[in-house]
Amino acid sequence: AGGLVGHNLLGDIKASYAAGTVSANAIKSQAGGLAGINQGSITASYARGAVSATGQGSLKGGLAAYDLGTETDSYWDTETTGIAGSGGLGQSTSHLQAPTGYTGLYANWNLNLDGVEGGDNPWHFGGDRHYPILVYGDIKSSPQQRDYDSDNNRLIEITTLEQLNAIRWDLNTDGVVAVADQANYNAAFPGAIAGMGCANDSTPAACTGYELKADLDFDTDGDGGIDAADGAHHNTGRGWFSIGSATTPFTGQFYGGGKTIANLYVNQNETTRAGLFGEIGTAGIIDGVKLRDVDISSLDGTAVGALAAVNAGTIKVSSATGRIRADETVGTVYAGGLVGSNTGGITSSAARVDLGGSASAGGGLAGHNSSTGSIIASYSALTPAITARNNAYLGGLVGHNQGSITATYSRSPVKATGNMAAVGGLVGYNQRADSTSTTQGTITASYAIGPVVATGTTPSVGGLVGKNSGGTAVNSYWATGVSGQSSSALGAAQIWRDLEIGAYTGIYAQWNLNLDGQAGNDDPWDFRTFYPSLKYGGIDRLDQSHLRIQIHSSARNDAPVVDEPISTSFGIRHLLLTRGRSGVFWEVSADGVTGWTTVVSRDQGIGLDRIGARGQWNILPTPAEANHRFRVRMLSNERGWIYSYPTPPVKTWTGATAALSFASGHNPPRVGQQITVSGDQPGLQWVRCNDATGSVCAVALNAPTAGAQGKYLYAYRYYTDSNGVLTKASTGFIGPILAASPSS
Repeated sequence: AGGLVGHNLLGDIKASYAAGTVSANAIKSQAGGLAGINQGSITASYARGAVSATGQGSLKGGLAAYDLGTETDSYWDTETTGIAGSGGLGQSTSHLQAPTGYTGLYANWNLNLDGVEGGDNPWHFGGDRHYPILVYGDIKSSPQQRDYDSDNNRLIEITTLEQLNAIRWDLNTDGVVAVADQANYNAAFPGAIAGMGCANDSTPAACTGYELKADLDFDTDGDGGIDAADGAHHNTGRGWFSIGSATTPFTGQFYGGGKTIANLYVNQNETTRAGLFGEIGTAGIIDGVKLRDVDISSLDGTAVGALAAVNAGTIKVSSATGRIRADETVGTVYAGGLVGSNTGGITSSAARVDLGGSASAGGGLAGHNSSTGSIIASYSALTPAITARNNAYLGGLVGHNQGSITATYSRSPVKATGNMAAVGGLVGYNQRADSTSTTQGTITASYAIGPVVATGTTPSVGGLVGKNSGGTAVNSYWATGVSGQSSSALGAAQIWRDLEIGAYTGIYAQWNLNLDGQAGNDDPWDFRTFYPSLKYGGIDRLDQSHLRIQIHSSARNDAPVVDEPISTSFGIRHLLLTRGRSGVFWEVSADGVTGWTTVVSRDQGIGLDRIGARGQWNILPTPAEANHRFRVRMLSNERGWIYSYPTPPVKTWTGATAALSFASGHNPPRVGQQITVSGDQPGLQWVRCNDATGSVCAVALNAPTAGAQGKYLYAYRYYTDSNGVLTKASTGFIGPILAASPSS
């Protein structure tokens, strides 16, 4: 086999070149960069494609494998072919690319090819980082002259899935690959110039990493699923194989550049590490990588994460959304929305990944943060983390923390169904193994606001931390009502309204931290949202900060109440997509983690087709929904479907009397007059009707407006009686409502 000719039998090859990969695997075969066998002449020609011959008794050569002819002024590239010596004259890449005309190696290349007097100038030499290409006649040269570092930043540019996959053959990202891998690598980067084009000024220099220059999507046919039609990376249903392993980790640099990688699919059993990267070594750097809609399933692996199963290097400004299921029947598995096990650093990163299965340590962002690991200015948002394993560690952010966690939050609901689990809104199990360490098992300036549920026997459950051994939490909080937890192994309890402070004051007075070690504090938090959100380092805003739930309980309690309105409000970025289309949904769940059911029919607010840039939409929990939680699902023109955080469980008022009556002086009532009920207690709901028979009624205020004139009022509340039965007590009607008095 030859790059140009298999067998040159007494023929003449002039002014020609071959850039393709040549391989010969049969017994006693020949593989040559230009010709497999040469029994003629080769003049003013060259070869540069990778050459390999693995068959027993096979021969290989940079120009010709088996040479019985002559070669004149002909060369092969010893670096790209992988052949150090053969017939012809081997040259380095830089030597072959240095001449920019008919000088040096190419002094005799201006041949007379048409028999007419004079040389025909068949070659174009380009610059000093280009191979010669043919321009004779109407020939169209192959695209061998390609610079994969067009901006000269020493980063190889990736625009295809095949090129992303090729990183596995260049784990230190210098653009140099082993001979055995060159055929695969060159197929992904066809026609690369010397050193992939990486340069400092105009001098070839080693590449330092890769950068994503286009959005990539594993769903290549756009049918919404990953199947055989999506090409080689489907791998007969097993999906993507991770880049880097425990023995050969990724030690280079990979920059996402704000581009996305969508629909990464993994479905593998007994794969040690599952994720885009299997293991990132201590020198590895991942920066600005956005994964969207991952779908990863792993059975009996040791670590699973959307971006990396194991990270010992540096991850910055990266994020992931989608689904991960990590199951195990034996051993230990760490599963996280972004990283399975972190022994390095994670900064300004986020995950909104639905995590399920039976991981031994699971977290919305990372399953395990080791004693050398640090997580800074990062969060997990709004998707549940669930594990069914006994003795599991489960946290909204991190399952098992032995390192440092600083300036973070979790809005992820967590649920452990196994026995003896440690479950926390932020961290499941927080541990400092070395009592002299000041960084192990530390949580600083962080909070959790999400349901925390454990259904197995003898769990350790906490609003912020489920279980602690020697660790600390400083200026860190959890929302009691939302979490459903009044206690925590670490942290300070707050009601959710107290977490809405809009500045570095009060409980947040010590939150303006120095995170980068440079002079001055870094102002990492954004208080313009309903709860503090992170803005440090260009972090990806996956959480729906502009979608909130408001409780309008008359007692201002930390929970909604049966038959008292709950409302949602949303900002301009969440405009509905279609006028008249129902784009906002109230949903209810028994535990706030799973089993969400739509209850859209209970709209008590304005019509959805009339909601403008800002709006509210109310709902009244029914008695049947006591102890349940509500959330809002909304269609956003920016992010698709978005969700609010869940409410605390709906309460009923206790201790109320069965009898209710209006206070004296209110019959008949007047517009603008404040009306009270004797023995008034929290949970009272006012209703306005057209007449005293209850015809055409609506929720009202206890200070009638002008529109209520001529109508009737009554009030009621639900309460739990001495037998534990939910009961409704109400007044009679009062009215008709008179016009406001002159004095009012």
